[in-house]
Amino acid sequence: IKVDATKIESSSSIKGTGTIAITEDGQVIPITVTAQNGDELIYNITVDLITIDENDMTLDDTISSIKSGNFHDNYVMGLTNVETIINAVTDANELAEVRIYNLDNEEVTSGSVGTGYKVTITVLEESKTFEVVIYGDTNGDSEIDILDLLRVQKDILGSSNLSTYDKKASDTNRDGKVDVVDLLRVQKQILGNSTIEQG
Repeated sequence: IKVDATKIESSSSIKGTGTIAITEDGQVIPITVTAQNGDELIYNITVDLITIDENDMTLDDTISSIKSGNFHDNYVMGLTNVETIINAVTDANELAEVRIYNLDNEEVTSGSVGTGYKVTITVLEESKTFEVVIYGDTNGDSEIDILDLLRVQKDILGSSNLSTYDKKASDTNRDGKVDVVDLLRVQKQILGNSTIEQG
C-alpha cells in the first residue's frame, strides 16, 4: 500500500511513508515525526487484510442488485442527495466504494446532488461512473428555478443545445422529448403548484 503523510510544521520531518509491502494481517506501519527540537512522536497504522472470495459480488452484480432500480443507462435518477445514493449502493453490496463529484469535479460527502454530478462505484478494483439526473434541474445547481425554466424554453425554441444529461433532466414527464408540457411542469414547481416527481 502507499502511505502518505503531511507535516504541519515545515521544520519537522517524517519517516516511514512510501510504498509498503504488506505481508501479514494486522501489520503495523510506524510513521515517525521528528520535531525541530528532536522530540519524536510515532503514529502506528494497523493494516487489516480483506480476503476476496470468488463468490463476492462483481460491479455488474452490485449495480443490478440496487433495489431502487435508479442506476441504469449510465445515469442515476430518482435519488436527490448524497446519503440516499451511497445507501442505495452499499445496501446492495457493503464492500462497494462510492464517490460523488460535483460539476467542478470536487468530491462531495453530504447534501443535495444536482444534474451532471458524477457517481463512481468501485467493486473489486472495477469502476463505473454514472451521471446524476434531477428532473427539472437543468444547470446542476440542485435547485429547480427560473434559470432552469429559461434553459428548457431555449431548448424548445432551438436557441440552445442541452447536453445529454441536461436534456434528460429537461424531459420532466419522461416522454422522450422536451416540449411545452415540460416547460409548464418546471413553471408549476417554481410557483409551488406541483412537484416534479424524481422517483
